[in-house]
Amino acid sequence: MSRKDDRKRQDAGRRQKILAYVCAGLIAVIVLLSAYIAYSLREAKRARGQGEEYRELYHASPSARAEVSASPAVSARPTATPAPTPAPTPTVMPSGIAVEVDGRTIVLGTPDAGTIRVALPTTPPVDEAFAPLLAENADVVGWLRVSDIIDLPVVQRDNEFYLSHGLDGEPLRSGALFMDEANRLFPADDNTLVYGHNMKDGSMFGRLSRYASASYLRENPIVEFSTLYETGEYVPFAAFHASMDAEDGEYFEVRKLAFAMEDSFDLFIEQLRARSVYSVPIDVSYGDALLSLVTCSYEQDDGRFILVCRKMRDGETREDVIAAVRETSTHR
Repeated sequence: MSRKDDRKRQDAGRRQKILAYVCAGLIAVIVLLSAYIAYSLREAKRARGQGEEYRELYHASPSARAEVSASPAVSARPTATPAPTPAPTPTVMPSGIAVEVDGRTIVLGTPDAGTIRVALPTTPPVDEAFAPLLAENADVVGWLRVSDIIDLPVVQRDNEFYLSHGLDGEPLRSGALFMDEANRLFPADDNTLVYGHNMKDGSMFGRLSRYASASYLRENPIVEFSTLYETGEYVPFAAFHASMDAEDGEYFEVRKLAFAMEDSFDLFIEQLRARSVYSVPIDVSYGDALLSLVTCSYEQDDGRFILVCRKMRDGETREDVIAAVRETSTHR
């Protein structure tokens, strides 16, 4: 056999090996891709199941008002009950009231006539509709309903846990809608922030960016957000994409929860309107409650899509809001 035939045989062998490697690689890719698709489908099914379960609980008509005691940020994890500590017995003295604490006597001065007394607001009872939800997860603080695209509970713990965990507390890629860890429920902050993943299957806040369209806003001008203590309707007035990178020219600091001065609130509203993709003829004034819905944006690195809404005022009707929103104009 000639050297030429040997080379042909060797070349054929190498080609067969290469083909075998390529086939093995393709099979591995197909197996991994199939496993990933199966995992994604299971995760999506879990998320849908949790949402459906909570919707059934929340929208069911309760037979009687539930006596529920909950705070704005209750941990779902059990905590140890401390041993009871004897309460100190106050003693009336000429200069005031004396209380013994840890073996020391502390004299509390008696308020004079000029002392300003401030009454702290009493936390109202929890809405009975949340009783079955709190029994499932004590982190539940509200319910968000936006058109026909969002109808889900809102939870609150820290700003990390529900990025990667579902309502059952188990790891879940789509997470859950959650309120900013620093927000108060009662008395409510000036600006309440709710976060959610921009899931490509449309779940969570996956369809929130539809509000980047003025025509969609005109057709869907009301956002409903209920907390444990009150029910509210909101009207969107600003929608925009922004960067969370402080070095980026498109950066915007949306995490402003309270405003001590009217000027700072007015400036914030001006900034929101300037960034918005449309102009909504809705008045927003100091004292109005805001609701900001925040999700990821794929338009830029570390981007966000932000929809900011103003709570409807006493005496303001849906008809008034719908008529005003219909006059929305685009300017970008």
